[in-house]
Amino acid sequence: METYPYARFRELLYDTLSTEDVELCLVSVGFTDWRSTLRRFHRIADAYQIRPTLAEMLPYLMLMLEGTANPDAVIVYLERFLNRSTDPQATVKILATNPRSIDILVRLFTGSQFLTEILLHHPEYFTQLVTLPHLAAHKSTCQLRAEIDAFTATLPSAEPDAHMDFLRQFQRREFLRIGVCDLLDLYDLPAVTLQLSNLADSLVTASLDLASTLTGISTEAFAVLAMGKLCGSELNYSSDIDLLFVALKNADVYRPLGEKLIDILTRMTSEGFLYRVDMRLRPWGRSGSLITACSGYLKYLETHARLWEKQALLKARVIAGDVQTGDGLLLAVTPMLFNTDPQTIRTDVFRMKKQTEHILHQRGLSWGEVKLGEGSIRDVEFVIQYLQMAYGRVNPGIRSGNSFTALENLRAHELLLPYEYRILREGYVFLRTVEHHLQMMHYHQTHSLPASAEALAHLARRLGFEGKDSTAQFLERYTQHREAIRALYLHHLRGDMMDIPGTHHPLLDDSTHITRMDASYTTVFSQDEIRHHTSLAMRLDHDNLVEIHIVPREGGQWIVTIVAFDYPGELSLI
Repeated sequence: METYPYARFRELLYDTLSTEDVELCLVSVGFTDWRSTLRRFHRIADAYQIRPTLAEMLPYLMLMLEGTANPDAVIVYLERFLNRSTDPQATVKILATNPRSIDILVRLFTGSQFLTEILLHHPEYFTQLVTLPHLAAHKSTCQLRAEIDAFTATLPSAEPDAHMDFLRQFQRREFLRIGVCDLLDLYDLPAVTLQLSNLADSLVTASLDLASTLTGISTEAFAVLAMGKLCGSELNYSSDIDLLFVALKNADVYRPLGEKLIDILTRMTSEGFLYRVDMRLRPWGRSGSLITACSGYLKYLETHARLWEKQALLKARVIAGDVQTGDGLLLAVTPMLFNTDPQTIRTDVFRMKKQTEHILHQRGLSWGEVKLGEGSIRDVEFVIQYLQMAYGRVNPGIRSGNSFTALENLRAHELLLPYEYRILREGYVFLRTVEHHLQMMHYHQTHSLPASAEALAHLARRLGFEGKDSTAQFLERYTQHREAIRALYLHHLRGDMMDIPGTHHPLLDDSTHITRMDASYTTVFSQDEIRHHTSLAMRLDHDNLVEIHIVPREGGQWIVTIVAFDYPGELSLI
């Protein structure tokens, strides 16, 4: 910490360095406009009379800025944050005495403009961010709903706008908490998507209760079903939520309730909106009734529903309203989802995906589409759903709306081989992580890799790829996952041949093992050691989570090698 140049960063605020040394210090960290940065530091120090405290903070700040994608922007955001803080002196003191708090702000300002703007709009949330036990807590839907209810109970019932604004503020505060845990690797991908989905569940239930109050219509015998990613607790930061409204009977009675719920979720207020709502999965799509009676829904499935509509119901669960009504419908629906022969399912699923890819090709999006393209998230999901529909009748244990659970179940029932499971799971985690970072930056519903070299380099750095060739490293990893996923997709959906397990596979060789590791890995370990690590890694699966190899040495010492998937905060902590 005290080695040059970090110790000398304190001197930036006291004009004891030459112009050449100032430039050297700041440029070495990665600043492109070092003069503007220096002026900002002086401006902050003078505005709040915090020169000594800020000087103590600078070495820690510069250490954490080194290697980030855009250190200039971080200092701009830092100044804006302090300008909006109610007590900037106290905030800088926290930063100077708690390097972890600096790390939090640097990762936030670098990783997400959307989350940064939430903090700038509500600087009081900073206290939550630096309280790690509270920050990293895993909250259930019930816990989140209890937090909502505790506050809304204090709001006048005659002011629905105040209720809607609070729900939006609550959502943004939780987005910030979850996003920072994501950026700090306190949550792995399943934890992030679960927390985002629990948040959506709690907000939909609260919104339905508000809609019921405003319309005077009871939620008895009315249910809200989540479809798609929300059903599987796999929501993104900027996902639409796919909903389906059903009633036990007299569906038209509940139409004002459903319309009001959609209005509460989608209306733009001074605090923003909650969610974009997609209702197209109801019978007859956009032209169908907003709310369907359970008996009518079952009749539609029996006589009119296409295979893709049954496929969509693999991911359906009740999230609000009358649970008994919703669960009763899903129980009645279940046999209809698994009554088609496997070859028809395979042909239909493959044709539907091919149509999507054709549209992408026409739009010039044949590469870099992480959600819908070839070797994409959708390829993984369609392999899962094809196997579930084809074999779910005789193997009920493979049914699950969550992709991670479904993959584990398919492997356990030997419908996926161990190496297929690893390829699909690792590829799914990688692509979903890329998708998260694409959406987290600006809260845009985007699924395409950036076209500009600068934006692509920024994405690669945010994903943890380092060095001058970070973009090339990222694209190589993306291509490996994309090709491996595509090969498995074509094997299951078109019958293409695959490499025999145990022989060479692109995700199981030394070179791919190396790409997963830090850049220093190949300089620390020999080629023989790397081959040994690779062989240990190939033994890992759902039942074998860690491999330990111990070799005695002279003098009572040992060489201990531990190989495991480092789910954030677990292996490193051990």
